[in-house]
Amino acid sequence: MAEHVTHGPAEIGAEMDYREHERTYSAFIKASQVLTVATLDVVLALVLFAFGSASVGFWLGSLLLIMTIAATVMGFASRGSWKPPAVVFAIGVLFIILAVA
Repeated sequence: MAEHVTHGPAEIGAEMDYREHERTYSAFIKASQVLTVATLDVVLALVLFAFGSASVGFWLGSLLLIMTIAATVMGFASRGSWKPPAVVFAIGVLFIILAVA
């Protein structure tokens, strides 16, 4: 027969590490915020590629993608701040106004 032990991380009745759980959940929420804004930046770049004028849309879209990558890295480096990708989003909106209009 198997030996019943009530200790260890996977056993029923083992104590849950609530501090680690909260830390993991907080990191997940912060990463979700950064990646959501970065995804919106990529959508703006795709709009520039599709609807921008021939050469201007391509170069502005490419620049926006490079800025999105840099801002996402900065967002993760600053402990999950969504503000750097949001700044790129605002710049992307300006790029769309310039390229499409």
